[in-house]
Amino acid sequence: MINSIIKTIALTLGTPLTITATYLLYLNYKVSPHVTAATKIRRSPSDKTLFGILKPTCIPSDVADENAQCILAYERVTSQPLPQSQLHIPDVESLLTRYIRATMTAFSYTPQVFLLKRMMPKDASIAETFDRERIQALMFEVGDRVHGVWRVAYRGDSGFDTGLRKCHRIELAMEAPPEYNGPVVEGVVVVGVEEVDEGHVRFVNETWMWRRTGEKKAMLESAAGRWFHTLLSGWLVKRGVEELVAEAGKVMGVESSVSNISRKRV
Repeated sequence: MINSIIKTIALTLGTPLTITATYLLYLNYKVSPHVTAATKIRRSPSDKTLFGILKPTCIPSDVADENAQCILAYERVTSQPLPQSQLHIPDVESLLTRYIRATMTAFSYTPQVFLLKRMMPKDASIAETFDRERIQALMFEVGDRVHGVWRVAYRGDSGFDTGLRKCHRIELAMEAPPEYNGPVVEGVVVVGVEEVDEGHVRFVNETWMWRRTGEKKAMLESAAGRWFHTLLSGWLVKRGVEELVAEAGKVMGVESSVSNISRKRV
């Protein structure tokens, strides 16, 4: 199954199969130590796999209900806890905005976004949602759209059901614009910052996908699909954290330079 995923990516990128396979395996080797991942699937009302897990606010009630007659797939990828002081952004809401900007900018370089652009209608307002400069300035408030198909449906700090003090999160509902000519996927992406304790935070990417019985299987339902999607999600979490750490390093560099100049003047 994984071979079929690799072949599809190779065809999309126009690269030899061996190069694509080698790169993905190398990427998995680099990403895995930095993230924790889990996937779960509820296949029937009697299946309690997702019982007790807080679902996004924008999932339709007929899907979220424990007795819903649909298949619901869930993926959660988290970073390792980091000292918030290391990131030089004391306000968690600002940290969340910087983090989602970094992950969505990183996502803009992937083959998925290349394919999404080809499936979009010729509309300037949709085209601008792919613009990297716009993404890096976007506040990700409710109603904002990014990469054509994701719309911010919720932003708040009502926590996940994990026993944590608080979780700040943004829910991105998959809502394709009119005249979109690609496959329709029903789902939600949750991007969050969890306060692990008084001084540490953890970054979270969750994906929820669902379908009715008889409809085409969601990506997270197959072993190959889960492997690739979790790898991509892990890479995005890693890139988001790396960008925040790099920004913090620049801040420290500026502060150090200013401090040195001040000492020289004294």
